Amino acid sequence: MMFNYLPHPDWELQNFKDFNSVLELLSNQKKLILPKEEENSGVFFALSITPPQKTKVLIIGQDPYPNPDRAHGLAFSFKNNTPPKDSLKNIFTKLKEMDNYDYKNTNLSCWAQQGVLLLNTSLTYTDKSDINKWRRVWEPFITFVINKLIEVKIRHKSPLVIMLWGAFANDIPLFSDVEKFKQKNILILRSSHPSNIGNAKNKPLKNVIHSFMDPNFNHFSQCNNFLSSMGEKMIDWHT
Repeated sequence: MMFNYLPHPDWELQNFKDFNSVLELLSNQKKLILPKEEENSGVFFALSITPPQKTKVLIIGQDPYPNPDRAHGLAFSFKNNTPPKDSLKNIFTKLKEMDNYDYKNTNLSCWAQQGVLLLNTSLTYTDKSDINKWRRVWEPFITFVINKLIEVKIRHKSPLVIMLWGAFANDIPLFSDVEKFKQKNILILRSSHPSNIGNAKNKPLKNVIHSFMDPNFNHFSQCNNFLSSMGEKMIDWHT
């Protein structure tokens, strides 16, 4: 398997001892791996265009879309600019509540270019039966990436907003103790997954204050208020 995009060198993945093993596993797969390796699309696309020092916001989702016309390596983003559905439709609904702007562009590369790292807990999808397998494969890699990001932001005394959306993101062990981040210019925001399934009734999530579609959900404005208070340029969420 040839990779069109590899993580930016600043992620220092040469220090992650299992990185080559992950690459080898991906290269030996016989099933179609999503996202496909093509222009503006790839397994490591998000990490290639958003290095740690540039990252202001980390949004963590679940898995790549199972649709090759949507998945391109940025969590929640559609590769082809088609009308929003499911999770992205709900994301745009919450954004429109904030500023009454009509969100239409479903490719979120404009966010990534501003320093929004759109990361999933699993960077690949093959088929439904392999979801748990891939999550186990990616768990130590994702943990390394998040630790590297936090290390860089603390070293440079730069603020960081982390949005945990869904059970898989909220269950990352690193975020079990939110209090330790408060003195390090890191704001952690939690909610259920923006998918319709994630917002179904009677599915409470551990440590989550409200669901994504709750009227009190305001991660986007909370993020910008925090960045502004720390002297950082706010994210222009318009797409």
